[in-house]
Amino acid sequence: MEPKLAYDLIRTACRQREDLRWREWTPDKIKEARERERALVVHFTELEGFCYIATEVFCAMIPEAQPWCASDRMHFWAQVGEVIWDPTWDQFEEPYDYSKGRQTRFKQFSVRATALLEETMTLKAGTPREAQLMGGVPRMWPNDDASA
Repeated sequence: MEPKLAYDLIRTACRQREDLRWREWTPDKIKEARERERALVVHFTELEGFCYIATEVFCAMIPEAQPWCASDRMHFWAQVGEVIWDPTWDQFEEPYDYSKGRQTRFKQFSVRATALLEETMTLKAGTPREAQLMGGVPRMWPNDDASA
């Protein structure tokens, strides 16, 4: 799958599944983050609170993508080579400084990411049944030892 298609499908799926938003990411949390780091200018958007699972899903759909995070682990995105894929980029009023990020790793696919991937594959396939026939949902990240 092309990264742009995965990116667009994930953004649409996030909008359709507000129940998957990180439950602790509320306007109060944004204020708290803003007080911690004045340079981080955030405004509440419909994609706020999805960066972690959106990155998980993007990396599952695009095998060459690597997950990255901010040093405080408050924002996540994916990179394919030097190209940054951030499905929730528009939660920031000013361009995000990705240069302060670091590569990270997700050991196990989260429950919320599983639900978002299923929603994303449903959008791609057009029907839930076709999504099931496309291979289901990964439980572990590539290169993880499934027996661990």
